[in-house]
Amino acid sequence: MAWHCMAKAHEKQFAKMQSCHRSPPLLLIPTGKHNVWKVYNVMNDKLLDLQVRVPNKRFCGSSKGWLIVVESNYAITLINPFFRVIGRRKKENSIIRLPQLNIPHCEVWAAECNNFVFKASISADPILNANECIVTVIYQDKCQVAFIRLGKDTTWTLVDERYQVIEEVAAIENKFYAVDYFTKLLSFDITTQSYSAIKILAQGMKLRLYDKKTYIVNLIEGEIIMVIRYFDFDYEARKRVTTNFKVFKLDFEKCKWITKKNIG
Repeated sequence: MAWHCMAKAHEKQFAKMQSCHRSPPLLLIPTGKHNVWKVYNVMNDKLLDLQVRVPNKRFCGSSKGWLIVVESNYAITLINPFFRVIGRRKKENSIIRLPQLNIPHCEVWAAECNNFVFKASISADPILNANECIVTVIYQDKCQVAFIRLGKDTTWTLVDERYQVIEEVAAIENKFYAVDYFTKLLSFDITTQSYSAIKILAQGMKLRLYDKKTYIVNLIEGEIIMVIRYFDFDYEARKRVTTNFKVFKLDFEKCKWITKKNIG
């Protein structure tokens, strides 16, 4: 009976992790074995008794329970590690391969810089909500945005080549928002037919721009939050060390960022 209860508990835990909407933040921890990782639950501060098989490739994002990989030929691959748990039969569609990105004549530079893709995300689970799944990437040396609609497009579409140095793209309430290096906020719609031109929702602010990383967060429905993480570089340890965070909320009426002192 005890073994039966443990099996049931493990099955429920696995089902929860496969949920694309309510899954807790998880980290993959190397085990020392080839392509084998353990799973760490950030919320519970607990290393789960679960091993997943993930290829050792260049990861450029994670979203909805999926890992996003850029291949050496600049193609994008979606991998669901929880469909590839060791000891279970690998499910179909645990790997989804997308077309190659349109790469200009900078292949040597691209190969030395994360295969030319800096960040990627998906708007919906590609299995549960395939018709709503849109993959966006920030790529090229100019950090521009391109997207592809799963099952609808055969090539990537560059959103607007005039807008560059993009740091973050997020899908919020059926719209896409992008923030650039200078904290300018942009928005655009992607439909089944085409996409709308980019709109500028907020101009950039006069902030310390060096040694930072910018994120867009949707904490409350109808509210857009920008988080700026500042860091120093530890040259001896060869790593970045976070030193401070600043949080801003978008004022839609005034079209500008306002300082937010707490997130509730």
